[in-house]
Amino acid sequence: MVAYMQQVVAGGEPWSHVSRHMLGLRNGMPGARHWRQVWSDHRLKREDPARVSRLAREGVPALP
Repeated sequence: MVAYMQQVVAGGEPWSHVSRHMLGLRNGMPGARHWRQVWSDHRLKREDPARVSRLAREGVPALP
């Protein structure tokens, strides 16, 4: 998904147009709030999607 987000950014669109559709992916799982908060944080909108993805995964337990 990050590779696709980078293509979107290269095309001139903000990656948030893609990330908003990912907010519910971890719904009901441990760390879901952290996941949503990171992807929707306005202070990170200018960051590379790969960095934001790392930040989002830091506070979330690994999926089985």
